[in-house]
Parts: sequence; structure tokens; C-alpha cells
Amino acid sequence: MTETMPMEKHVLVCDWVSEDLDPERERLGQVGIALSSAGIAVTDSVDEKRCKLKQAIASAPRLDALMFCIAPIDAEIIGLLPGSCKLLQRYGTGLDNVDLEAAAERGMSVRNTPQYCVEEVAVHAMGMLLALHRQLGSTQEQLLRGEWSLRTPAPIRRLSRLRLGVLGFGRIGRKLGELMRPLVRDVVYFDEVEAAGIDWAARVGREELLRTADLVSLHLPLTPQTRCIINAETLAMMKKSALLVNVARGALVDAEALAAALNEGRLGGAGLDVFEPEILPGDSPLRTAANILLTSHTAWYSEDSVQDARVEAVESVIEVLGEGE
Repeated sequence: MTETMPMEKHVLVCDWVSEDLDPERERLGQVGIALSSAGIAVTDSVDEKRCKLKQAIASAPRLDALMFCIAPIDAEIIGLLPGSCKLLQRYGTGLDNVDLEAAAERGMSVRNTPQYCVEEVAVHAMGMLLALHRQLGSTQEQLLRGEWSLRTPAPIRRLSRLRLGVLGFGRIGRKLGELMRPLVRDVVYFDEVEAAGIDWAARVGREELLRTADLVSLHLPLTPQTRCIINAETLAMMKKSALLVNVARGALVDAEALAAALNEGRLGGAGLDVFEPEILPGDSPLRTAANILLTSHTAWYSEDSVQDARVEAVESVIEVLGEGE
């Protein structure tokens, strides 16, 4: 009687910013795990991502784990996965593109890479805040129009007299506070949990933060409770001179309300690295809003963070798929 050899374990990479999967393939291969790619491009629409992912799942001889970045891992996709698939592994921190309830019903582990870009995102937020505060963009625009002035387009107060407010005081929010602490008057934060061992920042209510902070940076996860937390009502609470930065999730901000506040002079400026939907639409009011700084979800990026994300994700996959052997 001929024995049937067990099929090699297999990981499907749904999407990732690098087309080169050689480091992942090499490391997984060392422990006998095969890897393939769904061929999803960063610029693919959500529907295109879903279509390619369905095709890749259907054609895979076996699936033990998915690795993904911003591909939609919703209930429909999870329902297509075979029983052998035990892990959903994200390259990244937030898990708002995963249907966590559907994964739990299937008994799947869901993991992220929480450490890989803490410094990068905090520095990006700080860079946006400082650029907005010093009015670098509007001053350059003024200069390029042929206007020369020894003053910025709008009055500026000394940074050391301003309050930084951080909405969400996890790893990244706390890192931003640490970086900005020597530069500002004081740091306040809003979070459901009080930060242990922090004596240099005060925990305050959300409304107090919005009313009193001169610089506001968003570092909240996207949940039903935080969706559009920055809206017409909360923008009205903020100082007219306040500066707002969002490097967390685009859906935390009501784009139309923000654009209106900027254009009507009810907010000093805004810096956004993330958008809803993920690729900023050509007709978005944010594109023409006054005193705005936009980047294309690059806050996470450095050559070092790419490497760290890959290592964190792959080692997590190896840990889970090696359990019970």
C-alpha cells in the first residue's frame, strides 16, 4: 500500500508594497513552507483586489495562511478559505480591513506587525506639524508667485508656547509625544486607557483636547466609534488657528467637513497621509483645500521599516504554522 505524502504547507501573499517576495520565499522555504502571490498591485481598486484574490484562492492547491497589506479580507474572502488556513497575517498595524468576527468564527488567528514603523509614522506626523506651523508650503507658493516677504502668509506663535494634543496614545502617539515634548509647552492626550509610567503628558477628555490644543495629531484605530471622529461638530470645537494631522486612518476624518473648515478659515491647517478611499479621488475637496499638506500614505515607509515588517510577518507565520508539530 502506497503512503500519501503530506502536501507542503503554503502561504499566499495577497498584496504587499514590494513585488519582490524573495526574502519571504527564502525564509519560509527554510522551514518547508511554500509561497505564492495573488498579483495584486498597490494601485488596484478594491474590486480588482477582491477579484484577483478570489482567483488566487481558487487556484491554490492548499492554503495555510494569508499575508496581506490593505487587501479586503472580508467575510466573503474568509468564507472562500479552506479549513487548512489558520492564520491571517497583516503587513502593518491596523486590522480594519479584516472581518475579525468572520475570522473568529472560523477559528483563525489574526496577527499584525505592531513594531515595524513606530518611529517613521511619529516622525512623519511631527514633520507635518512643523511644516504646517512654519507655513513652509504656503510660503513657498508665495515665493514662486514672485512675491517676497520677510513674514509668513499668516501670523505664527512661538512653538514652545503651544499645546500638543494626541488623540490615541498607543505606540505611535506616545512616540510623537516623546519627540515633540521638548519643543512645545505641554502635551495632552485622549485615550481609553491611561498611559502607565507617563508623567510628562496629561490625560484629558476628547472635548477638552480639541478645545485647548494648538496642534492635534490623530493616532486612533478605525472602529465604528472613531469613524469620522473629526467632523463638522468636532472641528467647530477646535481653535481657528489649530493644526490637524492624520497619519492613522483616512476614515477618521470627514473630508468634506475638513475642506470646508480650511477654506472658510475655521482651521489653521491640516496634514493628511491617509484617505478614505485609500487612493485620494481626483475630485476630492481635499485636493484644493486651503493650507493643506497631503502625502500618499508614505508615513510608514523607510528601507528599515520595510525590512522590519517582512521579518515580523514571516516569523509570525512560522510561529503559527509550526505549532503542534
